[in-house]
Amino acid sequence: MEPPAASTRWLLAAAGVLAAVVVLGLLIGGDAEPPALDADDPAATVRDFLVAAEERDAEGLRASVAADLREACDVDDLRRATRDQRHRDVRATLVEVEELDGHAEVEVRLTEHRGEPPFGGGGYERTEVFELTREDGAWAITHVPWGYTHLCPEWSR
Repeated sequence: MEPPAASTRWLLAAAGVLAAVVVLGLLIGGDAEPPALDADDPAATVRDFLVAAEERDAEGLRASVAADLREACDVDDLRRATRDQRHRDVRATLVEVEELDGHAEVEVRLTEHRGEPPFGGGGYERTEVFELTREDGAWAITHVPWGYTHLCPEWSR
């Protein structure tokens, strides 16, 4: 048997490094629990919405939005929309929370990867701003950013 050519050795070495990075990422990143937030923090409502979207939890999505948005799409509409989502891996980073007189804006940076690892269809990063207001003593999302309006087209109006 002939020894592998230099280009083949390079390819094998690159594959080995990639495999090590993937394993390390799984060990470090894993399925970490979302950070603990005070229930009265508007960021907690946004976090709950994002977790519900990732877990395809229609009831959780509806629980995070204001009454007029809940009325726009019933739970069956949201179940259908979340069922049609392809494999997504979304990581959210809280950027900023601004509160003023019962209203809040929560800015998050979302890093999304689509497709099954390790050769998924790629990904991208975007910043989204959720608008919230106090409703019955709790924070509720009143504006769903474009990245999530596919779940309920009425939310984009």
